[in-house]
Amino acid sequence: MSTINNSGGPELRFILNGEAVTCPDGQNLGGYLTSAGLDPKKVVAEINGQILKPEHFTDYLLNAGDQVEIIHFVGGG
Repeated sequence: MSTINNSGGPELRFILNGEAVTCPDGQNLGGYLTSAGLDPKKVVAEINGQILKPEHFTDYLLNAGDQVEIIHFVGGG
């Protein structure tokens, strides 16, 4: 499903870790992660049941209705 955002451009809705979220239409996963404050080098992404390698995050354009699961690594010790 595409909608219009406040800036007038189209956006799409997808599911991220069980929550409905929106992003600009045409957004790639790498760009979305960066805009959400996540380092794409420190996450694992599963899209519609398939693991996506980090080197392909910028190749994958998010689609309306995608089911995305993100796990990020936290350092500590």
